[in-house]
Amino acid sequence: MTGHRWLAVALLVCTGVAAALWWKGSTTGAASRFVARHSSSPRSRGSSGSDESVAETAARSAVRAAHGAITGRVVDAGGRPVPGARLRVYASEGAAELGSATTDTAGAFEIGGLAPGAFRVVVRSPEHRTVSLTSALHRQGERRRIVVALEPGRTLRGRVLSPERTPVPGARVGVSDGLVGIATTDAAGEFELRGLGKDPVNVYAVVPGYAPARVQGRLPGTTRLELVLEPPARIEGTLVAPADAERVMVSVCRAFVSDGEAPCVARRLFPAGATRYELERLSSGDYELLAEAEGHPELRVPVRVGPGERVVGPALSFR
Repeated sequence: MTGHRWLAVALLVCTGVAAALWWKGSTTGAASRFVARHSSSPRSRGSSGSDESVAETAARSAVRAAHGAITGRVVDAGGRPVPGARLRVYASEGAAELGSATTDTAGAFEIGGLAPGAFRVVVRSPEHRTVSLTSALHRQGERRRIVVALEPGRTLRGRVLSPERTPVPGARVGVSDGLVGIATTDAAGEFELRGLGKDPVNVYAVVPGYAPARVQGRLPGTTRLELVLEPPARIEGTLVAPADAERVMVSVCRAFVSDGEAPCVARRLFPAGATRYELERLSSGDYELLAEAEGHPELRVPVRVGPGERVVGPALSFR
């Protein structure tokens, strides 16, 4: 092959290699531009690359699919949707909230992220009776649908007053119906409790510096209820603990208990070496002192307390 022919072949080879390199570079750039244009999330344009974001999205989807949900609707007694109802889900045993939702205009809701188990669902709506119901998810990823029918609710209004009958703001007011929330009195000492049923309830008010106030058997719908606070009373006396007990529990319990009332209003643990007992912030009334030590019969002694009194109680002796 002559020198001229070798030169022509070399030029053809170089031209082909250059063209191939130009085509590869241009297509690579186009592909990069295509990926940048069609990335659906700002996360995919980060320094970690789109492959990592796709994997993260898939992992999140898998987690959502692995958990179950409670879905459904909230309606009134006539079957009409109740928008704005608030639902909270708790474990059947315990007070930890596991999820919540608010119904939409169609009364629909969904509470997700739930593992299998038994649940308590509390439903509140301003104009309806607060309800609590149970539900359960039996397998991973299960979706349980429920329909909650609410009855019309009733309201109880009133005010909290000091012993001098002046308004007490900031008082916490509740009722023996455990489904209804706690109200706080305003600057005029007034409160409002909503979502009550038709049955009578006991009403309580708690304020630092005073004994808890209570009234019994008030009908929802009452609008001028008054709770008058008292100065706190206390009971103290001699305590003789058994020699083999690590501690003694002393309680102040009501002599007469009505529906929805806690039987004991104050409790305190005393070590084995304690020689006196003392319980404070008590309301006036007739009580029973209860002393308990493991392995020994309990002691019960009646006692009466007046407003703001410091009562010397009976000796509590296990010997």
